[in-house]
Amino acid sequence: MVVKTTRAPDYRGLLQHGEKLLAAGDLSGSRDCYLRLLVGDAEDAAAANLGMADLRAHVWKAALSWSRRARRLTPDNPDAAFIPALVHAFVGDGKKAVYWCRRVLDIDYDFFDAHLLLANIGMPGPDYFELLSRIHHYLRPVNYLEIGVMNGDSLKLVMDGTKAVGIDPDPQISFPLGKNTKVFTMTSDDFFASGLTEEEFGCEPVQLAFVDGMHVFEYALRDFINIEKRGCRGTVVLFHDCYPLDEITSLSERMTLFWTGDVWKIIVCLKKYRPDLKIDVIKTGPSGLGVVTGLDPSNRVLAENLDEIISEFEEFDFDYLLRYKDRKLNAVHYSWQTVQGILDDRLA
Repeated sequence: MVVKTTRAPDYRGLLQHGEKLLAAGDLSGSRDCYLRLLVGDAEDAAAANLGMADLRAHVWKAALSWSRRARRLTPDNPDAAFIPALVHAFVGDGKKAVYWCRRVLDIDYDFFDAHLLLANIGMPGPDYFELLSRIHHYLRPVNYLEIGVMNGDSLKLVMDGTKAVGIDPDPQISFPLGKNTKVFTMTSDDFFASGLTEEEFGCEPVQLAFVDGMHVFEYALRDFINIEKRGCRGTVVLFHDCYPLDEITSLSERMTLFWTGDVWKIIVCLKKYRPDLKIDVIKTGPSGLGVVTGLDPSNRVLAENLDEIISEFEEFDFDYLLRYKDRKLNAVHYSWQTVQGILDDRLA
């Protein structure tokens, strides 16, 4: 992270030069630039960037000192307040790192790096891409359905023996797809209504599905209903963003760059209306991965009560999770042994 600023022309060039040097890893050169700016109206930005330089050099006390100086000059500078969050995270003091992240977000609720650091502290270890890759290798599914393709990073994880179908109304894929992969540029509702699932997979039920679409509960619920119709007891359905960070990042309407939406409600909903399902949330960064197994294509509870369920869960908000969050979401810490046990148990 490099602290940005808009200053008088006399200072801007030197600040920009220092920022380039810092981004390139030239800590000595960047320090020289910022030291020259400590007297003048760019002092707060210079002090904050000196803190970042010392942070990268692992000179913790100096980094904290520069941060304090920058905050005295500009108390509402979120960049300066983020330095102690990083220092405490580096030295392993998660409690203090969380405190400073919250201080930063009090100043700027859309400070992406603070949200990401909070997520990493709460869910250390491999991220969901690594977990998704391991699931592919372990299950080796005949077919795979992905809702919400984006730039195709998760589609890259599909193995050669798996027929993969991706669905996204606006995919941003810049690489050639494998022979076993198709992407349909449409909404998931339109895809399922068109009969393309049966056309692509034939009589084979969906074996593995990954839902990472609109980040809104209502869409995730409809996606699950449609997948279950075309699934079987051995089907594994994965939901991204099921372990929300805080209220503002888990709203159904996007307000922040780091955003999970209210997909987490699908876990609470399925626990209430479908107690026959096996439901877990793996705490893997940055926002958890829901795992639902034990599907029953003949069950119509969700479909027949869809409108009422959607209305009910519109009233739910993040306050519901303030106490006993892990228990309410069936959340477990990530280890491959835990995930393997969940997958092995899906047919029991």
